[in-house]
Amino acid sequence: VYIFPLVVLLVFMVLASQYESLKLPFAIILIVPMTIFSALAGVWFIGGDNNIFTQIALIVLVALACKNAILMVEFAKELKDNGQDTLSAI
Repeated sequence: VYIFPLVVLLVFMVLASQYESLKLPFAIILIVPMTIFSALAGVWFIGGDNNIFTQIALIVLVALACKNAILMVEFAKELKDNGQDTLSAI
């Protein structure tokens, strides 16, 4: 019961130390609930089951979404460090 909040806090602390910011890790962490909700809504919409294959696919989807979010945040941070304004870097 208490392990999930601790894991989220640990991941946030690692990302915050990597980016030296408290704002950027939120963009990455918030991808997880949006991905889970969207995937489960899609499974419900097509009338699918919540079986082991669905759960494995959900884990893979969350991992890929987090990887994509990390790459986008890193690229935007690099563009901003090179002198572009925030809006054009995003």
